[in-house]
Amino acid sequence: MEYYYSISGLVLNIMIWSIALYFIDKGVQKIVKKKIFNSVYKAIVTLLFIYATLNILMDAAMLGVGFKENLNYWYWNIDKEAEDWGVTCQRELVLSIN
Repeated sequence: MEYYYSISGLVLNIMIWSIALYFIDKGVQKIVKKKIFNSVYKAIVTLLFIYATLNILMDAAMLGVGFKENLNYWYWNIDKEAEDWGVTCQRELVLSIN
């Protein structure tokens, strides 16, 4: 994945997943009535929440100061980079059906 985030894509993704997870949670809570199953379910949800939080923190640490020049692909001039390195780029699209 690229480290390029679109605000509208991020907001839509959060909204859709929030709605989906809300209904999944409500469905599981209706199914799980016994105390032992409820405790296991809450433990799993807690572990997933911790995992997601750590994932977000690691991603934020790796992004760093990603909006400065030369740190993101939207600043790069690939043709100039290829010329500087003496590389000849030939674009070709190949579709293979096996």
